[in-house]
Amino acid sequence: MSDMGSPRSGAKTETKSSVVAYGLTAILEKLIADPDISDRFQEALAYKLEVLVCLPPSCSNQLLTRPPLGHSHNREKVAGVQDGAHEQSIELTREVLSECAASLPSENVLGPWLFGLAYATALDAHLVVLIARLQDIGKGEIVPPELTAYADRAMEGPEWQSVMEGRRTMRVV
Repeated sequence: MSDMGSPRSGAKTETKSSVVAYGLTAILEKLIADPDISDRFQEALAYKLEVLVCLPPSCSNQLLTRPPLGHSHNREKVAGVQDGAHEQSIELTREVLSECAASLPSENVLGPWLFGLAYATALDAHLVVLIARLQDIGKGEIVPPELTAYADRAMEGPEWQSVMEGRRTMRVV
């Protein structure tokens, strides 16, 4: 990768993620400029570009300091690093998980899934993955114990095993 200046001089250097983000930015800008795409697709691409680009003063990369196509930047991702946002997200997640725990059957009516069903629903599939992800990132303590047991049973099942093949929901470095 190219050197954009000496670290002593305060200049920043490229990182692998900045090169990828810059490449995605260029691709998105090219696609948006295509006159043959629909307005809806163009709006979707512009939104993707808007949340991809990193422009706050804390951004450590010069490659991404130019505004693409005059859009405002990073409205959701920047909000995630504002003071108190992490704690707010944790509290909201606790609330949602508590609501889900209340939907577990008190006894095995038809089956072990939410609402006592004999089969997993889309909500079950998303909830089990969310719980697994929280565990993978070290936030399993926010999951109510009954939901942890529910997710553990699901993750022991053949469906989860065949899809995940022993992998985690994300690569933890």
